[in-house]
Amino acid sequence: MSRSTTITADDALILLLRTLKLPGIVDHHAEIARRAEKESWGFVQYLKALCELEVEERRQRRIER
Repeated sequence: MSRSTTITADDALILLLRTLKLPGIVDHHAEIARRAEKESWGFVQYLKALCELEVEERRQRRIER
């Protein structure tokens, strides 16, 4: 008997984000999505918030080095 593995959309998204080397978005996408839904953000505003977070985390890591 073979077992089929089902990957969720969230799991697929995380794999793609890791492939693209976007750890800030990996770590915070669900939290930002909840906020976006609660505050009725559009897609562009949600995406902008994720990108801003990623840029800020990269800046912080660069400073720490």
